[in-house]
Amino acid sequence: MVATVINVPAALDLSANRISVGDTAEFVIKFDATQAALEGFSSGLSVMASDFLALAGEVEDFRDQAQAIVGFSGVYSELTGLPDLTVYLPRTSGTVTDYREATSTDLTNAVLDFAAGNVAVRTLTGPIAFTLANIPTAGSAKLELLLTAGGYPADFTGIANLVWELGGQPPVLNTIDRIVFSKYDGDTNIYAAHSKVV
Repeated sequence: MVATVINVPAALDLSANRISVGDTAEFVIKFDATQAALEGFSSGLSVMASDFLALAGEVEDFRDQAQAIVGFSGVYSELTGLPDLTVYLPRTSGTVTDYREATSTDLTNAVLDFAAGNVAVRTLTGPIAFTLANIPTAGSAKLELLLTAGGYPADFTGIANLVWELGGQPPVLNTIDRIVFSKYDGDTNIYAAHSKVV
């Protein structure tokens, strides 16, 4: 689609056509010049008005395309029931003031699922072998595990392409540990960072 160009008429300068006391023959010449300039400006305004009408048509086309994408077929004044985005991203003067991540709290589930949340909380009641599910194939993502091991061992060897930071070995678990699994766009590895909480 070719964007409409709004043709604005040139500024009207009638300073050369000022009538002075005593103008006789020049009066008619200046009056005719002023009239011609006004007619030319008026024609320019007509072109500009046509350009605005064409632009309005383009805006309506974009509106119709947007409505088709979201499946809306009513009148804009009838738009009701839309979610209040400030519930999801509260803000003050353009600054996000509250942000929460989805949390998976299936406390004994060995599957750490990227689709179930960005945070997983697990409390062990016995030995466990963790796996990752729904690892994004495009883009980057992180999943944070808050793990209360309770003295039970946790096995991470079932996670393909897992690379442990700082030494490359799985950590010795404490009472409560935090493990962040990071997947970066274009990299097949999953990087794991461990820190002791308690």
